[in-house]
Amino acid sequence: MVTEILSGIAKDLISLVKRNKKMTRFVDESETDQPLLEARIEYVDDNKIQVLEDNVIEVIDTDNLRKHNTFIPIYGVDSSTRTITSPFFFMGIGFGVGVNYRYGDKIECPSIMKIIGKDPMLCQDCKWIVLIPFSGPNDIILRNPCIMTHSPAGTPYDETYNRYAALDELRLAIENHILSIILMKSRSESDNVVFLDGPIYIVPKLATIYSSLKPPSRGRIDDYIASWKALIKERLAILKGKKKTTLVYGVVKRLENSYILSRIDPAGLTGGAKINDQAYLILYTRSVFKNSSAKPFIIGPIKIEAPRELANIPSKIVYYIGLPRHRYAINTGVAPYGFYRVEFLEHDLPFILRTYDHPCTPPLIDSLLSGTVIPLSILIADKLAKDVSRGITNYFIRLLEDNGVPLTYDTMRSIEGYFIG
Repeated sequence: MVTEILSGIAKDLISLVKRNKKMTRFVDESETDQPLLEARIEYVDDNKIQVLEDNVIEVIDTDNLRKHNTFIPIYGVDSSTRTITSPFFFMGIGFGVGVNYRYGDKIECPSIMKIIGKDPMLCQDCKWIVLIPFSGPNDIILRNPCIMTHSPAGTPYDETYNRYAALDELRLAIENHILSIILMKSRSESDNVVFLDGPIYIVPKLATIYSSLKPPSRGRIDDYIASWKALIKERLAILKGKKKTTLVYGVVKRLENSYILSRIDPAGLTGGAKINDQAYLILYTRSVFKNSSAKPFIIGPIKIEAPRELANIPSKIVYYIGLPRHRYAINTGVAPYGFYRVEFLEHDLPFILRTYDHPCTPPLIDSLLSGTVIPLSILIADKLAKDVSRGITNYFIRLLEDNGVPLTYDTMRSIEGYFIG
């Protein structure tokens, strides 16, 4: 079924391109089309890391884990963004989902059923498109309720705004929306555990570097930091309003962007050298489990405080989990491992300890006892988010291409690769 909502947005884009015969603004892609590397690297001050127990590394007792009630209602939350680029505009398309596969519950942004059902309230609360036109006028399409026209800090999205920053802001806004719905349901229904794909909050290096500097204005950098602060403030307000018996964990899969373990060096491996967490965990498994049976292990608890420049951000507790993909090595002498980090706000720790034998019990039940090296709820949410965002994007691309809208080579290759591969 061709949906009126998606077709309507595509028609507006087609009209935008056709009625503009020339570019009215110069677009310098050297700055707007490059990732903000500092924004993706998590910053932690050396003085803000505290190991909370003497025996920070422990092997997981799987037999004891199986004695626990393994039917825990867990929501996995993830989002995905795709892009469509044209000489006339940049478009980011987002889709987010919160899925509880044990109860068969699913929360989406945007709702696929509402898209199919032509629901006029589809974008009432959840905006899922970022559009940056390179030529005007563009008033008609920017009035569409599905489109984010401003950053979370209120800055208009225009041709000078970094596209990677806009996509990050779209993803976080969608995930905050889904998280708020899940926690609202939990207030009136049974208690839940929520796994967010990614940190419970992240302090990017970019924010700490520039927060310590004084005016004059740093232009767009100020806008990006203001948007990050607005999204974090919203995330923490959502978490503050949840029931104490509902737990929210951040599940971090990409450990190459953080440098925490080498600074506390619990296994005595680095001799003061700073390496990323992924590398540290690989070195640990090679040094401990070489030519022996691989075992699942935990490193933690570790308390991390936010930098002093960023007030009112609570401390969080983190654990690193290493799970062997299979028990014995074939050629290398070391069985391959999968790693992830879980984290939660410090004030949730007392309830977690009263409820579970170990703070890592919920993620271990959803990964180790589910036969995966990453929590299954996260894997399901990740797959759904990627598949649906790709489907919506491919639909837009085909509509635009059929109506003569010029698209960039990379955009066309993305859909060709999907159909070929």
